[in-house]
Amino acid sequence: MNVEKILFAVFTGLWLVLWYITPNSFNWYLENIVIFLALPLVILSYFTFRLSSFSYALIFILAVFHIFGAYNTYAASPWGDWLKYALDLERNQYDRVVHFLYGLIMAPVAFEIFSKYGQKKKLILFITVFSVVVSVGALYEIGEYVVAQIVNPQAGLNFLGFQGDIWDTQKDMALQLVGALAGLVLMFVLGIF
Repeated sequence: MNVEKILFAVFTGLWLVLWYITPNSFNWYLENIVIFLALPLVILSYFTFRLSSFSYALIFILAVFHIFGAYNTYAASPWGDWLKYALDLERNQYDRVVHFLYGLIMAPVAFEIFSKYGQKKKLILFITVFSVVVSVGALYEIGEYVVAQIVNPQAGLNFLGFQGDIWDTQKDMALQLVGALAGLVLMFVLGIF
């Protein structure tokens, strides 16, 4: 059994366990829309334009962070509460951490896709990867808003996880941007880029 299949099996097991024991199944389904959309694409990539085991491991890590956030809601994540109390912060920071990790983790994945199946010029590749990662993150934020408005605007506040911060969406997108930039700089420092 290869690494990708093991990661898929572990993810599927975790996902199903968290679905079964979630305290709020309505919110679980809302939070997991992104998994329902992304999982078929990841599976399709395995058979049509296979990525490296490293990229699949990065996708696995991000997906695990996401499903643990979806389990209680991002705003009520125990890991975020731990960070809140450890650093004497005003809010649960799990959402912020995951948005930063999204940029950091998806930059190398997007780099692999665009360098393997397209662009070879380094500056254009850097701009393309950065733009796509940040744009997809912004589309996610817009999608959150649309889903919350369509499904149930009041329940949507839990789904959006603002925690009283009117600039939550902008801060999330800024952290995705910083994460993507950090991922690209790290790749450059390590000689990958």
